[in-house]
Amino acid sequence: MNHLAHIALSPPHAACMVGNVMGDFVRGRAVAEGSDELSRGIRLHRCIDRWTDEDPVFRRGRARLDPPFRRYAGILLDVYYDHFLARHWSAYGPGDSLNDYTARAYATLAQWQSRMPPAMSLYVDRLRYHDGLAASRSLAGVSAQLGALARRMRRPGPLAQGVAPLREHYEALEQDFHAFYPGLKARVAAWSAVNAEELGRWAPVLRK
Repeated sequence: MNHLAHIALSPPHAACMVGNVMGDFVRGRAVAEGSDELSRGIRLHRCIDRWTDEDPVFRRGRARLDPPFRRYAGILLDVYYDHFLARHWSAYGPGDSLNDYTARAYATLAQWQSRMPPAMSLYVDRLRYHDGLAASRSLAGVSAQLGALARRMRRPGPLAQGVAPLREHYEALEQDFHAFYPGLKARVAAWSAVNAEELGRWAPVLRK
């Protein structure tokens, strides 16, 4: 899942949400093994990624993409699923409107920038400037995200044209998302219940 989903799936606590995004910017076991709040969010990020990659519906979606896009299917589906989450926010989001929710998410991320790796801090600045979380609801926003990802790749690839398979398989991929996302939400809810005592000590955020 991409960052809109990671944020939306986080328990409503600032540190866990920030750590859930930070998982894409840190490597190694040590950063996730601590008892602090950011480490716990990083662990949740890695759980979400693992559950997603193992899910048969997600694997079915990967198989829908033809070469040369199939090599990048994991990245593409992450972005596509953020698109569908934004499009169906009233059904799957935490309750607020997408624009209200993402505005609070940006504010929370900005408050924690001093504790972020430099690459993540720069990413957050760009995300806020372009309203990248909410922009994913349009195909133009998807195309812009994929173009940005393509520019970060070390080798040339087809990511910049990655909106094409989304258009081609739109209905099937949308059905896959509806079949997949409720199960992922349930797994995260179970994770949150196990960690409820620890989470309860963190400052709440993103909740009216």
